[in-house]
Amino acid sequence: MREIKFRGKRLDNGEWVYGYYFISERDIEDGFVWRDIPQIQQRYGDHYQYFDVIPETIGQYTGLKDKNGREIYEGDIVELTNTYKGMNTKSIVEIAFIDFTFAGKWGDENSPSGYMYNPLGSYNFPIVTIEVIGNIYENHELLGEHKSKLFATNIEWDKDDNDTIELPETIEIPEGLKDEEEIKVEAIREQELLR
Repeated sequence: MREIKFRGKRLDNGEWVYGYYFISERDIEDGFVWRDIPQIQQRYGDHYQYFDVIPETIGQYTGLKDKNGREIYEGDIVELTNTYKGMNTKSIVEIAFIDFTFAGKWGDENSPSGYMYNPLGSYNFPIVTIEVIGNIYENHELLGEHKSKLFATNIEWDKDDNDTIELPETIEIPEGLKDEEEIKVEAIREQELLR
């Protein structure tokens, strides 16, 4: 079972705090106005400290860690690298809680919702590696600048005289992962000719 915890940016200084999330009710003016204050309870050894946090920055821990051992939270921006048959597809997505699951989400103008997503559980780890590269609160520009990339790596296989490898002229990548132009794979053909 995954650990249930949250993070949020402190209201007083903007630093991240991690721990248990709850809403504190406070008397604001002479007992007449109640205000719900989101807080993170962070543990320090054998005692706890409570921090008021900015509500928009609160994100839940997904239970997953990236390839560097960093915990992945809702609101993180991650780079997904899918390695399959010597080809790597890289995508930058936001981690969000959608339809009762944590998912990688990216903008798509053709979708009625304005975005597309894949549940994190649908990624084939370790073929897909994930790395936290920022978050939507401090590095939102990472999502806007992204162009998915496809690049060839060294392809290794046992080749007998009778083996042949057929490669397409172009590789189609699902919409949402690249610009409209097709990506050429001439580097792979060159590697094939060199063997």
